[in-house]
Parts: sequence; C-alpha cells; structure tokens
Amino acid sequence: MTDLIGASAALGSIVYLVASIEYTLILRKNGAILLPALLLSAVWGLSASQFPTVDFLHAAIWSTSFLLLLHQTNQLKPLTVRWLFIWAVPTLSLVMLIYALGSNGEPNQFQFYVYLLCCIGTLLITEQLIRNSNGLVRTLVIGIGTLFLFNLYLYSSALIMGEVSVAMVQARGLANTTVGLLLCVAPLFSHSTDYTRKKIELSRPLVFTTTSLVLAGSILLVVSGLGYLLSIGGGQYSTILQPFLLFLAVLFIGYNLASPTRRSRVRIWINKNFFQTKFDHNIEWRNLSERLSPETSIDDLYETAIRAVLPIYHVETGALYLQENGSYVAKGRIGAAMQLPPIDAQTHRDCLDKMVQQNWIYFPRSEESGLARFNHLLPDSLRYMLVILPLTNRDTLLGFITLSTDSADAHDFDWEDIDLLRIVGKQVSNFIAYQMLSDEMVVTRQFEAFHQFTTFVMHDLKNLIAQQALVVENAARFIDNPEFVADAINTIENSVKRMDRLVQKITRNRAADELGALDIKPVALFEALQLAIEKCSGREPAPVLHPPTDDTTIVGDIDTLIMVFTHLITNAHEACEKTDTIDIHLRAQADRIECKIEDTGSGMTQEFVDNRLFKPFDSTKKYQGMGIGAYQCRQILSKIGGRISVSSKIGEGTCFTVILMKDFRTESTTI
Repeated sequence: MTDLIGASAALGSIVYLVASIEYTLILRKNGAILLPALLLSAVWGLSASQFPTVDFLHAAIWSTSFLLLLHQTNQLKPLTVRWLFIWAVPTLSLVMLIYALGSNGEPNQFQFYVYLLCCIGTLLITEQLIRNSNGLVRTLVIGIGTLFLFNLYLYSSALIMGEVSVAMVQARGLANTTVGLLLCVAPLFSHSTDYTRKKIELSRPLVFTTTSLVLAGSILLVVSGLGYLLSIGGGQYSTILQPFLLFLAVLFIGYNLASPTRRSRVRIWINKNFFQTKFDHNIEWRNLSERLSPETSIDDLYETAIRAVLPIYHVETGALYLQENGSYVAKGRIGAAMQLPPIDAQTHRDCLDKMVQQNWIYFPRSEESGLARFNHLLPDSLRYMLVILPLTNRDTLLGFITLSTDSADAHDFDWEDIDLLRIVGKQVSNFIAYQMLSDEMVVTRQFEAFHQFTTFVMHDLKNLIAQQALVVENAARFIDNPEFVADAINTIENSVKRMDRLVQKITRNRAADELGALDIKPVALFEALQLAIEKCSGREPAPVLHPPTDDTTIVGDIDTLIMVFTHLITNAHEACEKTDTIDIHLRAQADRIECKIEDTGSGMTQEFVDNRLFKPFDSTKKYQGMGIGAYQCRQILSKIGGRISVSSKIGEGTCFTVILMKDFRTESTTI
C-alpha cells in the first residue's frame, strides 16, 4: 500500500509539472499567474510530513493566484471592504506559515482552526472566480477548489477526532494526483476564450514511419497481458499457450502491416484526426459559393462553373463536358483548344460508369496505384489531364470538368484532395442542374404561352364558326326575308372584321397575354349588352334587359365586352329550360358599373364554382367545348380593372355579377 501511495505522489508531481508547462503556453498571461501555484502543487503531494506548514503555503499561493485572476476580470476594486476582506485570506495564510515555521513544535488546534478559516476564504474566492471565468480557467479552478474542500473536511475531522487520520492524508495524496491528471488532459477538451490554441504537431513522416511500430507494440502488449493472466490461472497449459499467443500476435502483425490498403487506411485515419488538414473546408466552401454566384448572364454559366474550380489547384485551363445526343460535348472551355473532341458514351461506357457508380475522380497523371487504378479506361483525349471531376445528380452523370496544366510536375494528390473535390463536384453539379432546370422552365413557359395563345385563337374561331353556322342553318327558311338577309350580311361582316383582327395579331407573333389587346374607347354597356343579346337571339328563354336609371358608359373595348356578355348569356341559356327566365340588370355606382345576369336554371354546386368553373380546359360539355370560356372572361375583365363573381344554388339558378370601373386607367383602392 505504501508503494502505491508513493507512486501516486510521484505521478502527481510529474503531471503537475506537465500541466504547468501546458497552461503557461496556452493561457499566456494567466498561465504565468498560475505557474507558481502549479509548481508548488507538484511538491505539495510529496510533503505530507510537513503538516500543516506546507498547507498554509499551498493556501497562500493558490488564493493569491485566484485573486490575481479575479483582478484580470476587473471584479476587484481597490480600497473597498470586499477587496480588503478577500486579500486577508492569503495574508493570514502567510502569517500562519511564518508562525508554524517559528514554533518548531507539533501542530496545535489553533493552527487547525486558522487553516479552516483559510480554506473557507479560499473557497469563497474560488466561487467568485468560477462565476467570472470560463473554459480552461474554470476547469482548473473547479479542480483546485475541490482539493480545498477536501482539506476542509480533513481538518474538521482532525479537530473532532483529536488526531489526523493517516488514511485520509494518503487519500488526499490520491485526490491531488487525480486533479493533476484532470488538469493535464483538460486542454485537449476545453477551449478558453482568452487565448488562441496552437496545435502542437509532430512530423507526418515521423508518425507514418512509426505507425507500424506503434501498432505492433500495442498488440504485443495485449498479448503479454494475456500471457501474464494465463501464467496465474492457466495451470499446466500456460507454458504452451504463452508462446502460441506470441506466435499468433506476430502472424497477425505480419499479415496486417504487409497490406498496403490497411496501412493506407491507418495513415488516413491518423491524418484526419491528429493533423491540420491541407484545406480549410469552411473557407473553400465559402469561396466556391461566391465564385458560383457572380453577376453574369445565364449564357456564361458553363464558364462560371469552370472558373469556380480552377483556383483550387491554381490552374488556368479547364473544360466542362455535358451530355448531348449520346455523347459528352465540351460546352464551355477556358484556356483550352477551341475544338475538343466529344466523348462517345457507348464507346467509353466503362469509364463513365465509374464516375456514376463510385463517384470516381480520375487523376490521369498520378503515379499512385490507388488513384491510377482505372486510368486505363480513359479516352485518349483525356489521358493528359490533371483532374477529371464527375458531375453527378441523382445517380445521373450530367457531365464532368477537366483541369489541365502545362507544368510537367504532377501534383501530389491524396485523400484530402479527393474529399474536397467530391464536395466541389456536388456543389457544381447542383449549380449546373439548377441552371438546366431553369432553362427548361423558361422553355416550358414559352410553350405554355404558345398553347394558351392557340387555345384563345381556337375559342374565338369556334364562336365565329358558330355564328356562321347559325346563318347557314336559317338561310333555307328565311332567304326571302330582307331582314334576315340584312342581319346575315351584318353577322358575316362582323365575323370578317374579327377574323381579320385575329389574323393580324397572329402574324405579329404576339404573346398569349397580348392576344386580347384592347381598343380602348368609351363604351355604353347597355348597347354592348343589346348587341350580345342579338348574337344569342333565336334561343329560349329570351333574355330580358332592364334599362338602367343612370349613365352606364365606361372606358373599355366593346368587342371584348360583347364577347364576355355573349359567353355569360350563352351559359345561362344552356342552364335553362324554355320556362325559365334570364334577367340582366345594370346599376351605376360612384366609380363603377355593376352588371348582373341572373337565371332560374339548374344552378351549380359551390364546390364546382370554387374549383372548376374558372379552371382552364375543364369542360362539362365533353367534346363540345374547350373549357376556357369562363377563364377567358375573367382574364379579359382583369385587364380593364374588372372582376366577376358567381353565386349559385342547385335547382334555384345562377347569378353572374360583373363589376367594371368607369375608367380603369385611374387609381382605385377597391373594386
């Protein structure tokens, strides 16, 4: 037991010496303040016989160090009661140290009582420092404070029992060593805000050279431990098993350390966990993001992607290949030849599959066996490149970026380059995929606009054909009626004018939203409704237009308004029986006109009104309609500052309410 206590005290001295060096280097100014106290702690564990003389010195130095640290935090103001009180703690400790040295006698109870006061005072200072520190300093203060708490218990017990327990003094030595170990390893896990940590690095070649020796030594150490256990409890088989275990250990070491793959994995693991990496990924990521978001046009996206990768290896030549018609074609290039041959996907399928399946980065000029494993699959035009970086998105090879340099010296690539390039490749792939998707969306919108354009044209032609068909249908019966002939000629004349306007708009290649370009002028809504009713004549029930009491003139396009009212009246006809009614009311307000077209027909459900009525290409007429009439009406009305609302009930009828501004060109807060 005595040997264990002695070994513990010696170990405590060593770890405190190590801690004093660490804290001086790491904490700088604060470390210099703590250095005397840490050095004293290295001796304190070995001086149990000088009881309690060394304890007074221990309390004086640590309380002084803590007070100086508090002074660094501006928590102590001179010439205050608090300042005088707490500085009395180290003063009292020093006085008692002098008294103990001058007494030349055995420790007495008076010294024990005074030391208890010193412990309490030091613990009060410790509490204040814990509240006003952080990181590594706080870790140290907590550990030392725990020792003073142990001393408080030790001296209290001695006063109660009348003697100092030898076992407790020995336990205190173990506690001191434990705190020393804690302080020694704390810099590995604790970060302090008042210093910049400097990583102490060993030489990489030294670590890589000694890796095999460290592994071998560790394995042999484990085997030796097992052999020792066998010698104790193995009986007659221990003499056989010990050499056999040694043989297995040597065999295991030989097979594992002879494998280049396993040795490479060990090197990478050590490199990642114990050394500063070649690249700062945070900085590289930020720089890459900035290079991928310049204020350039969309036509420069290929060069933007290449320029984002070039600075990583300080090269000035690169090309971007993208898939096109079964080949990978150079879409962008910087510093490369103007004509780069395409890479046929079928001919070089194995090479491209490695990029997709394994996200394999080719280093054609590398001589390292692992990196050059699949270089024989490369096409001839890519064999002199520096790096070939695949661009994959959702298990699809969008393309790849090639980097090249005129320098004859090949770069020394390793796992750090691979990790960084894979991150870069993913980011650039997302950038390219996003831009390609944006281009597709632009094309899709253009097609949608074209389809909307043709749909509106077809709808207008359908209405014109319906008018002509009605004339042809009634011509056999009313050909001798002069009024019919005059009305037929008027209908044909209007149809010709509308078709002529439609053809002019088509030949000018107007966009879909310009198809309904308006001929703005004053329009009397009452007259427009009369013309719309005439277009719907010959069907029952006949609409009843109630004359307005006020002027209902607005600014708009009469042709489009007639088309809107004609569609609404036609819909009312289709929903009504001959016995139903259709009433049209006009009412003028301050800055708007309200037109209501009410029928007593079959009506519609609220769900149909909310979700289907104004939805384009959703028709209840199956093959007889295109389902864009109500949608087109709402689009036309919105151009002149109007809106349309619907109220309907099944079996009771429907009311379409059209609200139009008298002059939509003036500002209006409400509609």
